[in-house]
Amino acid sequence: EDGTIYCIMSDGELNEGTTWEASLLANHLGLDNLVIIIDKNGWQAMGKTEEVISMDIGYNTLKDKLLSFGYYTYQIDGHDYEEIEKHLKFRSTQFSSLKRPLALICDTVKGKGVSWMENHLLYHYKHVDKETYDIEFKITGLSKERYDEIFEIVSELKNSTLSVPEKEIVVTETAKSKFKIHDTAIQKR
Repeated sequence: EDGTIYCIMSDGELNEGTTWEASLLANHLGLDNLVIIIDKNGWQAMGKTEEVISMDIGYNTLKDKLLSFGYYTYQIDGHDYEEIEKHLKFRSTQFSSLKRPLALICDTVKGKGVSWMENHLLYHYKHVDKETYDIEFKITGLSKERYDEIFEIVSELKNSTLSVPEKEIVVTETAKSKFKIHDTAIQKR
């Protein structure tokens, strides 16, 4: 099929057997239009990934596993948007004739930029409510108008994602046209 298929997953999802079966099949079928982006933040539902089921054991790292499955594999800083974009652009110009999928392992920090959320398991589940946003507002020093605008967009994205999955793309594209989304703040273009 024409086009590129992006699969965004977390390191915790890699504990599922079907994920690895699909990874083997993708290479076997030569799915050169498949890009998997792994958010490797070291956390999953039950705790730290290294304590639940580690993907990096000795010299057998997650990158090694994906390479052995036939993926073009790069491990990068998942907070460096230019680095991510560089690899995605390179993929579109270089890999399409090579008949292999691409994997980007993006090393990230869960909740980066918000000290009380960084690497905290609670925020794997907890939604940030208005009261919590108000605390963060005081810390960031944003104007009240700008802050309210950000809260409204984040709420719209959260609600559409949770209740109407089909609308997610529309809302996301709308938000992208107005804002550049970064770890903890949305900055106007």
